[in-house]
Amino acid sequence: MKEKSSYEKPYPTGYIKVKTAAFESFGIAGATNPEQTQIFEHHFWPNGNDVFRESADLYTKVMEELHHAVTRMVFENYGVEKYHDDHLQLTVHTCRFNKYSEPVKTGTNVGLPGHTDKNFSTILNQNHVKGLEICSKDDEWICFDPLPSSFIFLAGDAFQVCHKHNYVIRTYVIKLS
Repeated sequence: MKEKSSYEKPYPTGYIKVKTAAFESFGIAGATNPEQTQIFEHHFWPNGNDVFRESADLYTKVMEELHHAVTRMVFENYGVEKYHDDHLQLTVHTCRFNKYSEPVKTGTNVGLPGHTDKNFSTILNQNHVKGLEICSKDDEWICFDPLPSSFIFLAGDAFQVCHKHNYVIRTYVIKLS
C-alpha cells in the first residue's frame, strides 16, 4: 500500500523509500489546504482518521506561519519585501513525515545521504532524533544538536538562485546513532 502511494507532482509526494538509507517518508503536497490532507487521510484510512487529519492541519498551519515569518525577514533584509506576497502565492507547502530506522536493523547509519534541498526552504523538527550534520565551507561535517523544541530553517537551492548566489547553500546529511 505504501509503495503504491507515491507520485511526482512536480516533486515526489506520497511515499518515498531511499533504498540506500535507513529512511522512509510520507508527504502531503499542498498540505496547507485541508482538502489535500483529507485526500491523504482517506487514502490510508478509508473510514477516516480525524485525529491524524486535525493534527496534520494544525501542524501545517503553524509551519506555514513560521515559513511566512522567516521568509518575510529574509525578503526585508534583501530589500525585496514587495515581492514577498507574490512568493507566498506561488509557494506549495509539502508536509513530510520522515522515519529513520535503527542502524542495527538496516546495516547503515546514514538516514539520508549528503544533499541539498531543491526547494526554496525546508523547516525541520527533529522530534528528538539526533543526526543532522551540516557541511561547512571547509568541507567538514558539523554535528548539529538543536534544542528539542526548536525548528531548523534550511535554505534550499531555489533560495540560492533567487539571491544570485550571494548565499551559499550548505549540504547536509542525516546520520543515526
